[in-house]
Amino acid sequence: TAPIYVHINTPGGSVIDALAIYDMLLCMDNPIITLVNGGCFSAGMIIACAGDQRLATPNSMYFHHHPEISVIGITSQETMQSNAEFYKWCKDNNDNIMRERIGMSVEDWAKHFGETDSKYFGVCEAIEYGFCTATLVYADKPKIELTVTTEEEE
Repeated sequence: TAPIYVHINTPGGSVIDALAIYDMLLCMDNPIITLVNGGCFSAGMIIACAGDQRLATPNSMYFHHHPEISVIGITSQETMQSNAEFYKWCKDNNDNIMRERIGMSVEDWAKHFGETDSKYFGVCEAIEYGFCTATLVYADKPKIELTVTTEEEE
């Protein structure tokens, strides 16, 4: 029943791998807390959206872009069509997952993320969009007085 903490600092990667992690996190009964510390780019945003609480450190950055798929060996029109359908599925699926998890309307999603191929944004915007539910604050550390001695004093 203890919360599961997922620390995220990633340049992104495979959308299929991200979806596998996302699905497994949502299959858990435990509360999921995702913590972005650094970069939450590309496929990492899908994983971050799995959090019931989505936290970030103050200087973290987010990066959203439309899916990229690598295609080699197209030997027919059917193969090309299959790749186009896969791209559309990836884009629609990823957008729907993130949009629904952050509670953004279809219209707002299209305005903020649909009209641009890529977008960087910081924690303040991540909170406005709903990708982040709270920012961690720096610890209030006690002041330490240091005594400096020289070799002559020793």
